[in-house]
Amino acid sequence: MPMARADGGLKLARYLNRINQLAPNEPIRVIAHSHGCNVVKHASLSKELHPGVRISAAVFLACPHVPFEDLVYKKIYYRPAPERLGAILNLYSILDSVQGKWAELVTGHFMPVTMSRIDPDEASRHLYQDHEIATLDDGVSSHSAMHGARVGWLVGRWLAAGGQFARVLKGHSKLLPVPRGDTGE
Repeated sequence: MPMARADGGLKLARYLNRINQLAPNEPIRVIAHSHGCNVVKHASLSKELHPGVRISAAVFLACPHVPFEDLVYKKIYYRPAPERLGAILNLYSILDSVQGKWAELVTGHFMPVTMSRIDPDEASRHLYQDHEIATLDDGVSSHSAMHGARVGWLVGRWLAAGGQFARVLKGHSKLLPVPRGDTGE
């Protein structure tokens, strides 16, 4: 599985290069869910990514951040390149079981290390806005709720305003907690 994310990162880097060629003055914004967030991190580090390409904003929904400082993970850690990324909105639910031990089983990392809801990389800490999203469901259902319409609407507000997510939440707290089968109604 780590190779699949590395391959995905390479493909994303090539795609971002093409986007930059077609619209060089447009800001690039990326929204990713679960291990797709780690694909974005890989893309930001890719030697294939053109030097002029920068992701101005990224949204990470329920990302299982790998604790890369563990020597076992040295070859497969997921660390963003701070110089290639602008603000990162990292949304998670404390009830999400996929971000922990379950993600380790799916990825093939059968190590006694729990993945984190918050990126432990000190070099990129300044990029992150970390926010817990309340969900009605727990476990895998909570993980799925993170890419529903309500969270999407909140993310859209953050991207449009380019500001602080705490302000967005304060003005729209009636959208929380998020149910599993969220349709945004």
